[in-house]
Amino acid sequence: MKKTLYFLLLSFWSTGAFAQTKDALQFTFGRSTHGTGDLKGYALDLSLDHSISRRFDWTNGLTTTVHYGTDKGGTFTIYPPNEPPIVTSPNPKNYLRYNTTGVQMTSVLNFNVLAFPRHKLRIGVGPIFRFESSSYPRNWSYEVNSSDGIPRYAFNYEVPVNQFNVGYTFGLSYFVAITKKYQLGIKAFFQDDTDGAVIGQFGFSIGRFLQLSKLD
Repeated sequence: MKKTLYFLLLSFWSTGAFAQTKDALQFTFGRSTHGTGDLKGYALDLSLDHSISRRFDWTNGLTTTVHYGTDKGGTFTIYPPNEPPIVTSPNPKNYLRYNTTGVQMTSVLNFNVLAFPRHKLRIGVGPIFRFESSSYPRNWSYEVNSSDGIPRYAFNYEVPVNQFNVGYTFGLSYFVAITKKYQLGIKAFFQDDTDGAVIGQFGFSIGRFLQLSKLD
């Protein structure tokens, strides 16, 4: 009886959909944050997932991110003639609005912490190669013309607005095979690069097996 139970458990762990599947094309879309979290945005990823063994997967992908933010600036002082100075905040219409976009290639080696016939939970780490473009200046200022009320802006860019950086990514992912052809999953990843662009991503994935899986 014990030998039979041992054999069944061994078969359960060593066979299944993900153990038999070699490759899957994955599409992931979700929310993303940039920096300390003040920049919100979205991430879109297309990747090829290759199963090296039951415990290891290799994922290569192309990801694009779009983040956007608002800088309210500081308070400023108005000095009307023959009156006390007035300290006020900028009009919301005059806030600085900016975007940071990027496209990157990733290569992640995943370790399947759990590998069941239809489910797998994995942890992954790997390098990234990222191109990023940002409209955010080093510092900026504006003044409002008293005659027409139209603000005039001045921007100072001391760093390149377009940069190529190298970094790393680290995260968790979970997938479930819903049919012999398709899988669903969630991904949560963190990354950093040589420019200090700390980005977090959380998204939902849908995958298409390129080789039919053998579901029990």
